[in-house]
Amino acid sequence: MSIKNLFRKKDTDTVPEAVYEEEKGDYSVKQNKTLDTVMKIVAVLAAFALWAYVYSTTITTGEATFSLIKIDERNADILASEHDLVVQSLNVDTLNITIMGNVNDVNSVSSTDVKAYINLRNIQEPGEYTLDVIVDVPQGVTVVNQTVSQVVVSVDTSTAKTFDVSGSSVILSGWTLENGFHIGNITTNVSSVQVRGASKNIEQISRVGLKTAALGNISSSLSADCDIVLFDNAGNQIVMPTVQIYPDVDNVQASVEVYKEKTVPLTLSTEHSLLNPKYINIDPEYVTVKGEPSVVDELESIFLGTIDEKRDMTSLVYEKAVPISVNGLEILDKNGNKLDSAIVSVDLTSLASKKVSGIPLYRDRDLIGTASVSVVALSDSAYCRVMTDRITGGDIKAYTDESMAAVAIEIDSVYSVYLYDYGEASIDLIYEPVDELPDDMIDDAAYDDQALS
Repeated sequence: MSIKNLFRKKDTDTVPEAVYEEEKGDYSVKQNKTLDTVMKIVAVLAAFALWAYVYSTTITTGEATFSLIKIDERNADILASEHDLVVQSLNVDTLNITIMGNVNDVNSVSSTDVKAYINLRNIQEPGEYTLDVIVDVPQGVTVVNQTVSQVVVSVDTSTAKTFDVSGSSVILSGWTLENGFHIGNITTNVSSVQVRGASKNIEQISRVGLKTAALGNISSSLSADCDIVLFDNAGNQIVMPTVQIYPDVDNVQASVEVYKEKTVPLTLSTEHSLLNPKYINIDPEYVTVKGEPSVVDELESIFLGTIDEKRDMTSLVYEKAVPISVNGLEILDKNGNKLDSAIVSVDLTSLASKKVSGIPLYRDRDLIGTASVSVVALSDSAYCRVMTDRITGGDIKAYTDESMAAVAIEIDSVYSVYLYDYGEASIDLIYEPVDELPDDMIDDAAYDDQALS
């Protein structure tokens, strides 16, 4: 086929997309608009792909530097267990590490993901050793710089020393107390602490203390976790990162007692409300209570109990030691001494009193004998004194049962507003039983029964 035939005009009906035409004896290709559009799109996509490649390999690369990464001591336990050695010091114990990688990978790395350590596995004797610092970082990033590549390690013979600890060893930090509150006893859940390390370091330690975290405003007793702190001979706190301390500091706790004090009265009551309070004495009258603030705040007085003025008092003078007890509280006197009891006393010797005999004694409705009982005036008034003097056995009745183990007294109401009986009534006389009365005594006996009833 000739060139001419190739570029001759063709039928537009059969080749609509590639039309050729003859112009002035020359042949040229007519422009294809659809093909141009496709080619432009392909060019744009290629350009974007090239940009994405360049961005992913250059623009998205990032760096990050982590400062003061601690240099760990790997296999220190083997050094101690197999060779009785311990690291005394490192000439450098931290370093800065710079990493590089895809910016997303770099941004996902934190300081806890970056590890630096030395390997103590091959050390078997005391001395100084130069060891490589090995750095571990997460996958996807690489280390491009580390400020320390080697450290000088001083290794010494291991020794241990045990220190006693107690409440006095506890150091409270960052605390304030509510008004009126006090710090009481402090106890710990450990009694001793062992410190193990290089001999030169251990010799510098004079004592061990337990230091709490900041406690803030204290309003009740509490338990606090403690850090173990070391002190030298001058009393200064010293830091020795290379020593080992047992038990683990996470297991050391101090229990801090917080208490409050308050002065409250001692009180008591009487069974029949007959005993005038001015004749009752409580020694001491007031006590100091010490204990948990919430319990102390609720307490207004301490109740000692009840006196039965009729039965507890067997004479005009009464005295008894009464226990003082309030759950969870300590009871103190005015001098701060601990109290277990108070003395309750009653003195009625200034009041009118007498022993009344010839009191009719009944069992059910039967008159069986006579009894005696002591009475005392309710007060020192003239009326009480007169009525106490006037009362006789006929103004009182006594009752008992088959056992006659106890005698109940009933004073006529005319007298009971001025005096009362106290102590145990006694039986003075029991009548002999009479099976049959003579005829001339029946009327008198009936009259006596009627009078007694």
